[in-house]
Amino acid sequence: LINLPLPQQYGIVIGEEQEPDSPQLVEKLFHVRNAELDRLQNHASSHPDMSRPFNSYELICAHLWKHVAQARHLEEADNIVRLSVFGDMRFRVNPPLGKAYFGNGIMFALANSTSHQLKSMDLGTIAYMIHNTINDCNEVKMWSKIHWLNVFGDRIQWEQSSMMNIVSSPKFKVYGVDFGWGKPVSVRPASVRRDGELILFPSSCGGIDVCMALPQPTMERLLQDVNFLPIYYHSNVCTGENF
Repeated sequence: LINLPLPQQYGIVIGEEQEPDSPQLVEKLFHVRNAELDRLQNHASSHPDMSRPFNSYELICAHLWKHVAQARHLEEADNIVRLSVFGDMRFRVNPPLGKAYFGNGIMFALANSTSHQLKSMDLGTIAYMIHNTINDCNEVKMWSKIHWLNVFGDRIQWEQSSMMNIVSSPKFKVYGVDFGWGKPVSVRPASVRRDGELILFPSSCGGIDVCMALPQPTMERLLQDVNFLPIYYHSNVCTGENF
């Protein structure tokens, strides 16, 4: 259960809703090929407490979290960094919602570290942290979080510069949808609204497409990170067709 009020260390401010001073964001589209996912898998190897190899979602989230945190220059050891991911709750509640359920059956969960720890961790350790964060989603925590959001949701101010939000999933079969005028050629979000928001889609040519928004200086440092590339940069805007 979540104990209220939340301690200061969580970096969440409860107060009047304010419009933060946000830097101008730059949206980019990246393509992660299957060969690159295989390279990440080999680099992460296995974890002694894992009964299976890491999946592509855990690997790409770990890779992005580590390198975006470095690009933000959040290097102080006491600077908390967070990754927000979603857990599928349809089969984690009793009774299960079932395959025919139409609606949102998800729960957000936070993986927490410090910028210093994240920088020193290998990819497998970070992926295992994300794996545990998702696995820890259960019905008790879901109802506790719903209550928390009902009470404080419209007054929470997250420190966005230390936050990364993973939205959507490469597991969604977006290219299998046909509304009567043929299957989609390309799937993109309308926009990426917040600093550190990442939207993941399966790619039409295999692999994963990542739409990302960061302030201009942070994005430039990320593109200069030789260990982040060769995740292939496509376009200046996530909604652009020129890639």
